Amino acid sequence: MNAKIPPSERIRQLLEGYRQGGYQHSEQPASEFLKLAAQMVAQEALEQEVTDFLGRDRYEATVHPCRTGGGSWLP
Repeated sequence: MNAKIPPSERIRQLLEGYRQGGYQHSEQPASEFLKLAAQMVAQEALEQEVTDFLGRDRYEATVHPCRTGGGSWLP
């Protein structure tokens, strides 16, 4: 089973690979690096907004006050 990786972490991994020589196959390395960096900043901001709005971290379970453990809803 594959672990779920947040989009910002995937972008971070791409940037790290780019920093370690992945730019050699690129026609415009600086432009592509800056594009990935800006994308990472925007993605991290979006993820933080979602976390703040939901009041929980990514994949963190929450308990709804009207939900029982058996899968049924209380009236």
